[in-house]
Amino acid sequence: MKWTRIGRVGFSKTGRTLYYAGRELRGTGQLWYRDTETDEQFHVQRAREDGLDRSEGRKRGGFPVEIDDDVREEYWTQVRREPNRAHERVIRS
Repeated sequence: MKWTRIGRVGFSKTGRTLYYAGRELRGTGQLWYRDTETDEQFHVQRAREDGLDRSEGRKRGGFPVEIDDDVREEYWTQVRREPNRAHERVIRS
């Protein structure tokens, strides 16, 4: 099952490695990253104001988007500009 998560990542000095939820993700080209421990592949992109936060921003997907609690309010107020939705933890569209 595919899933999408909105959360905060850290970057290495070179920007080729990302850190998220205890994982180290090494860049493999463009927006693709691989977990250095499990070899799982991830597509990482910036959260979008228009809400097309999955499938490389081209369309709304049929799978849920989970929003990490530590960025939820910021996502709804600053990125999406919909503060009335700040309580939502999962987006289904």
